[in-house]
Amino acid sequence: MPMSEDFARRLEPSLEEVAEHFGTPFHIYDETGILVSAERLTAAFGGLPFHEYYAVKALPNLTITRMLRAHGLGMECSSIAELELAADSFARGEEIFFTSNNTTREEFAAALSLGAIVNVDDVTLIEKLPGVPAVCSFRFNPGPERLGDKLIGSPVEAKFGLRRDQLATAFARARELGAERFGLHAMIASNVLTVQPLLATIAMLLALEDGLQRELGIELEFINAGGGSDMSCTMKLYIDSTVVDQCNVMNSKNDNIVRGGGELTHHTNSLTSDTPTNGVHTVKWTFIPTSGGNIVIKAGTGQPVTLRVEPVNL
Repeated sequence: MPMSEDFARRLEPSLEEVAEHFGTPFHIYDETGILVSAERLTAAFGGLPFHEYYAVKALPNLTITRMLRAHGLGMECSSIAELELAADSFARGEEIFFTSNNTTREEFAAALSLGAIVNVDDVTLIEKLPGVPAVCSFRFNPGPERLGDKLIGSPVEAKFGLRRDQLATAFARARELGAERFGLHAMIASNVLTVQPLLATIAMLLALEDGLQRELGIELEFINAGGGSDMSCTMKLYIDSTVVDQCNVMNSKNDNIVRGGGELTHHTNSLTSDTPTNGVHTVKWTFIPTSGGNIVIKAGTGQPVTLRVEPVNL
């Protein structure tokens, strides 16, 4: 995704001066654009019980994470390093959503020490928990029920998440260990440009919530729909709010089913989308004519891998 036109317009007059001062290569981020994106995303949910968790892995930059925390966003972390960044950004307790893979006792302990919501993605990891989380969540893998996307693949082939037949056992075991508050998470698609995959994930999680309530009497405090997205511009075209028992819940306009439930949370890197719209990797290009009449374009960059670069015609 290219940088936004607004960022390009504001950056262009000063880019040469910035490059001269700092030298290239460098990444430069658009504070205005990031904050506008954050405000548009939260505004799209109006007064709904919604909370955004920014995926620290998307941009582990202390200046950015502190800026987003100051605007009320939580921090989604998957490692001890990210937990430390979140703590340095003044996130504590349930403002941190910890979700990782092949998690060690040390990683769980670090999350628990901050009072984070702990999301477990493997039923065998329950016994690794060194203590009882204030809020315990589980990651659901729908298997053949959902198709997934080309970036993170098919859920059938994914090695993370609990199967449907494991969910009740996992929640019951967590309750036996002393957990009293619960959530449910799924990440089916990432970096999507439309809201439909998110709506499908929300509907799936709400249906699972109903089943857990009937089978175990567990009422979830939240459902968490994970995955990067860049859709705040069109969110209100697809989502409205309905009041059910004094709890605002989300429904598609094409879906007449009224659902109850707790809070919806979402962890995503949509504010920077891995920084293609609100951040740019800046290099100097040198055009070198050759004796054969061709032109060699030489770019000086210290970054070994630049992800998601959009080809352009010069």
